[in-house]
Parts: sequence; structure tokens; C-alpha cells
Amino acid sequence: MLHVRLRDSVGLPVRTPTHAVVLDGEGGAHAGLLGRNLRGARFFCDETLAAKRLERAGLVLMPEGHRWCGIPDLDLREDGAVDVTLEPRAAFPCRLRILLPDTAAADHWPVLVGLPFGAAPPLAAQLLGTTDEDGGIELGVLPAGRHALALPFDREGSLGFTSSAEALADRVAWGQVMVVDGATQELVFSSVERTLRR
Repeated sequence: MLHVRLRDSVGLPVRTPTHAVVLDGEGGAHAGLLGRNLRGARFFCDETLAAKRLERAGLVLMPEGHRWCGIPDLDLREDGAVDVTLEPRAAFPCRLRILLPDTAAADHWPVLVGLPFGAAPPLAAQLLGTTDEDGGIELGVLPAGRHALALPFDREGSLGFTSSAEALADRVAWGQVMVVDGATQELVFSSVERTLRR
């Protein structure tokens, strides 16, 4: 089994359980926890056996208090260790205001981020958070760079914490945003095929 060793920006071990997603390259997203036991850091989920056999997989880590990060092209069949240095959350995060096709604020709307980060099209999506009353959301947990973001057509509909792109087909509208620390941006979901329902 592959061990993943997490360290903070000053080199200290991060020992708290960390939410993680294994992407299998065929559209599968296996959500679980990266945690420690007597043998070291391991990935635990309901589909651990499936995740263990993957020859090429991406790992997305969502550690508390740090920026999320992705590790591509892992061979989960191998024994060994991967060292990951986590970045702190942005001190001055990118702030995004999301607008609907009629340019009204997408207030109190769930926002998902595409996985792996920067992929077009994404293989899966992770719930990032919910916008405030002005349609705003902070992106301080995301690494700098371009990201695919999604809004569900029905904001009251049930979405999993992590969903495959196949499961989200015809249920969300996608947009692109560039995360730059300290920037304030707007994203208008104007070119959607279906009307977002308030």
C-alpha cells in the first residue's frame, strides 16, 4: 500500500485525518479519509480495495487549515511513500461573486469545484461551499490557477459531497475561474442550456 506523508509549510507532520478523493481515470471518484494508524498514513473508504488496485490514479487532498492539493499519476499498487508539503490557506483569498443568467446574485447556492484541479472537462466534482446572500464565496482553500466551478440547476436538489462527472451530467452548469490571491472576481453563468431554478 502506498503511504502518504503530509507536512505543513515548516516541515512538521500533519497527523489529523484528511478528507481525500482518489480519481481512477475512468470517471470513478472514491471519497474517504487519509488517516494514520500504527503502520502510517493510509487511505480509508468504502471502496478501499478498488482504490488499492489502481495503476494510475489521482489523489486530491482537502486538509483542514491548508490549501487543497492534487497529486497526479500515482500507482496505488506499489508499496512506498509520497511526501506532500501542504500550503497554508491564502491569507488574502480570491473572492468570487457568482451571478445567474439574469445577472441576479446566486445567493445561498452550493458551489462545486472540478477534480482534478484545472481539468477540462473534470472527472468529478467536490462540494466547495455555499455562496452568501450576495452570491459571494471565498476560494482560499483552492490552489492558485484555473479551476472549473459548477452550480446545480436545482439548488435544493441533493448532491453528494463528492460526485463523478457522469452523476452530475445534466444536473449542473460549469464555468471557469482563475484563482489569484487577493483578487475579487465575478462569474456569470450565462451560457447554460437550462434555466437555473431559484
